[in-house]
Amino acid sequence: MVRHLSRREINARQDPHGWNSWDHYQTIHENRLSEHPFVVSFRDTLAFDTDSEGDIYLAGNVHCQKDVLLRVRKEFDSRYFGRTLRVRCHTYVYIAWLPGEHPLLKYHNIHEDRDEYHHRIYDPATGVEVFHEVLERYQFPIFTEVLDELQTLTEDL
Repeated sequence: MVRHLSRREINARQDPHGWNSWDHYQTIHENRLSEHPFVVSFRDTLAFDTDSEGDIYLAGNVHCQKDVLLRVRKEFDSRYFGRTLRVRCHTYVYIAWLPGEHPLLKYHNIHEDRDEYHHRIYDPATGVEVFHEVLERYQFPIFTEVLDELQTLTEDL
């Protein structure tokens, strides 16, 4: 049986994806991934970059325990508040799978309505979707919560 963790019970709270200074965001990102027990490596496979229009994004893969791969794509709004560059993510894609196998987990808001945050879990043996919910922005997990859930989902693999 595939374990799934609903986030629908999370009551309204301050948006955990709010504006943050760019420097602080990068430092927190690096520290939290470096310290997460499920993460094996990410430094050579996941990076911040800018596109031709100057928009900031984070893209690549995180290599995790049990050979799990997590593909990440996050796109950010950015603006200056005084002299401080601040960022806030507006588009999220997290897709986890075992190489050569079926997907395990997806979180994203890449539908026509960017305010629809989807959470999907798949049976690792068959690839069949076993759980799906649509979340509010405040219910959508931060990066380390995605890793925590993925670690829990793969305990029995």
